[in-house]
Amino acid sequence: MEDPSNMDQPNIIHSTAGAQAYGFSGALVTGSIVYGWCTPAIIEALGADWLQLGWADIRFRRPVYPDDLLTVRVEPLEAGAWSLEVIREGDAGDEVALTGTLGPGIRDVIGDFAESPRVPAVPQPDPPPVLRLDEAPVGAQLATLATSLPWPAVPPAEASPKQRLAGVLLDGVAYANPAGVSGRMSWYGHAVYDYAGPSIHTRTQVQHLRPALVDEPMEVAAVIRDAYERKGHHYVVYDGTIRSADGDPLARVRHTTIFRVAPPAG
Repeated sequence: MEDPSNMDQPNIIHSTAGAQAYGFSGALVTGSIVYGWCTPAIIEALGADWLQLGWADIRFRRPVYPDDLLTVRVEPLEAGAWSLEVIREGDAGDEVALTGTLGPGIRDVIGDFAESPRVPAVPQPDPPPVLRLDEAPVGAQLATLATSLPWPAVPPAEASPKQRLAGVLLDGVAYANPAGVSGRMSWYGHAVYDYAGPSIHTRTQVQHLRPALVDEPMEVAAVIRDAYERKGHHYVVYDGTIRSADGDPLARVRHTTIFRVAPPAG
């Protein structure tokens, strides 16, 4: 994650002061980083097949802070599915921070997915338009943007959590972390829109179609599937299509995020 003391970042919920202004005790760790920390345990339980072709439905239940002690549990369910939990050790007892189901192969984990057509990538809008609930273009096809997940240029022991998320080294091949690939949707949302405040990633539903390699150029496009209000929070749901620069489908992702966090009462 970014430096918690730095307020000059796309999402101030990942800064100490920004998160505290919204009632949290400290900077929130990015959801895709928490999920990315689960990858070694997932591969140990399911094998490399999940990395090659797999699905997941992940919900971010409670905040995780930079110095938290976490336990990852991956347990078998029926019909080839597995459960995933991240347990956060807290002062008032253990809390479940992340829950999910996942498995190898292909499963209809998203439902009625709106796939984006392949069109040439364009530069990021500068500045991006502000996303407002009453003006959210539900059903609209958004731009295609180019991205990648670079391998950290520092030793693993010195790499930041965000850098360590980037790659999974198996049999001498540096694959992009699947959580980093699906997490490109968080980057994408902030690239195409100005949320005009903090945002909180709440759910990822993903079907991986082939692994991306570290440093492999990718293209991301999306359709806004839904936008709604719940308990004062404003949500947006993207159906994101992630492809290689050659057009190979890498992943289909339904990404749900609070793009306007309700301020704390009082």
